[in-house]
Amino acid sequence: MKRKGKIILLLSLLTVLVLQSSFAAEVSRSFDATAVALSDVYNGLNQPYGIEVMDDGVIYIADTYNNMIKKLENGKLTVVAGYYEGKNSLGFPLGGLKDGDALTAAFNKPRDICVAEDGTIYVADSQNHAIRKIKDGTVTTLAGTGEAGDSVGLGRTTRFNLPTAIAIGGDGKLYVADTLNNKIKVLDTNGKSSELALTSTDNANRLNEPSDLYFDDDGTLYIVDSGNQCIKKVVDGTASIIAGGKVYALDEAGYAPQGFVDGLASLAKFNFPKGMTMDDRGNLYIADTWNNAIRVLMVDNRVVTLAGNTMPGNVVGTLDKAAFDAPISLDYANEKLYITDRWNNEIKQINVNPSASEMQLGTLYLKQQIDANAIEADEASLWYNGEKILGDASVMFKDDVAWVPLKAAATALGYNVSWDSTVGAVVLTSGDTVQHVSQSNGLYLENGKSYVKTEDLDLLLHHTIQKIPTLKAVVILP
Repeated sequence: MKRKGKIILLLSLLTVLVLQSSFAAEVSRSFDATAVALSDVYNGLNQPYGIEVMDDGVIYIADTYNNMIKKLENGKLTVVAGYYEGKNSLGFPLGGLKDGDALTAAFNKPRDICVAEDGTIYVADSQNHAIRKIKDGTVTTLAGTGEAGDSVGLGRTTRFNLPTAIAIGGDGKLYVADTLNNKIKVLDTNGKSSELALTSTDNANRLNEPSDLYFDDDGTLYIVDSGNQCIKKVVDGTASIIAGGKVYALDEAGYAPQGFVDGLASLAKFNFPKGMTMDDRGNLYIADTWNNAIRVLMVDNRVVTLAGNTMPGNVVGTLDKAAFDAPISLDYANEKLYITDRWNNEIKQINVNPSASEMQLGTLYLKQQIDANAIEADEASLWYNGEKILGDASVMFKDDVAWVPLKAAATALGYNVSWDSTVGAVVLTSGDTVQHVSQSNGLYLENGKSYVKTEDLDLLLHHTIQKIPTLKAVVILP
């Protein structure tokens, strides 16, 4: 959620990639709450919120109503920090504000976490109105007084009002969504705070209960501006709206109109979105919380619904049937999208393939990536970086399926391509990484040439690869 997921292929000197013969994205459970009683404070989740997924698959979770920070590994939860003494009248663990040993420290409705490169865990301890730090088994309060307010200064003199999200910027500072103050505050490593100054030409600098923050690799800050029902980005201090309406006609409660509309980003509508993350292709995933849906702001400037609908539920399986109940936080790692399904008390996941049908880029956008004047009638073509790829074989279209010559595509992306006759596989080499592709995992052979379907080639080469059937063209995006 706080950083772009990186695909790490170099697991060893030999990496064998198994392709799916046909891609079918499905929602599954990383943590299944149906097997754990809600009253089981240590082994279950209670309205979990923020998550951070590490490259090794370990998931850190802000277990909000249990007032704990937990770690999910191989389907099992363990407590990283947090302790409670007694429960309230609703049966929920009592919160508190106590520093010290991590397993005896106290939190009060922690909503978000982020993990620094050195392993330090930062926590937006929302109802303590504080930012906490977990390092070397010890919890300390970095900023905040324990009471709601609005001020900046040194460490414990800073005051927040329901800080909901945190993210580490490229400058090493901690950025905080100070939700009920409608501000973004910035903390340095010593806890000194300042307010992030925003400018705009269309009132985009006016925040309304910001609920999540995300930095991409270029240092652009993205903001889920929940009460304004939109997504914003900040470049050099200038804010702009990138998805959702620009109408600031607020209702009696002070919120922009809600809705559920896909399409052009500027016309899309959301219903109190709360979380977001980005994949390594630049697609921005949005937890559209009160629409109970996962939406995607595509690189072609369209918003599409990936899974879920306005009706709450708890259904795993195919994307068109999946149902959530207040999905609230997202993270992306290793081609998987992780989802905090808050009121189902679960963590769910989706194997993401940007070339799958649910995330097909618009034809107009794809056409802009090629030179249409170089298209020859009745000739299928392969394109990368705006140039036609010429190889020893051409793209084949069969029954609406585009088969791409593997050697031509892989060579264009810098792979060394060879044939291993002993196992009957194409061998792709890039540095120390070696991948084998055979008929058992997606390879199609015809007239001595090797082909792979576009959606499987995407998984193999880690580039968005999509077809333009009307032009008999296949486009590999950078």
